[in-house]
Amino acid sequence: MMKTEIHVQEKPELVGILRKLPSFHFTITPQKMPDGRVSFNLEAETGEYRRALQALADNTPIGSRDVLESIRLIRTLMFTTKSAGAPTR
Repeated sequence: MMKTEIHVQEKPELVGILRKLPSFHFTITPQKMPDGRVSFNLEAETGEYRRALQALADNTPIGSRDVLESIRLIRTLMFTTKSAGAPTR
């Protein structure tokens, strides 16, 4: 069994981009924070988040349309979570 780690990210644009990086897999879960904002838990194998950020910094090619659609999906998820009154953590 592989160890996983969870990183909390509040920027839907970054979550959308990380979601589309090739060779990386994240389980993304929205959560409503006590102040009403929505953040995202990104769960992945240990070290995967750091490697994904490095790949982004190294300018790994990603399709622009894929990124825009991914950001749109994450923002929709954010607004749905906020309006649904999802549980706070």
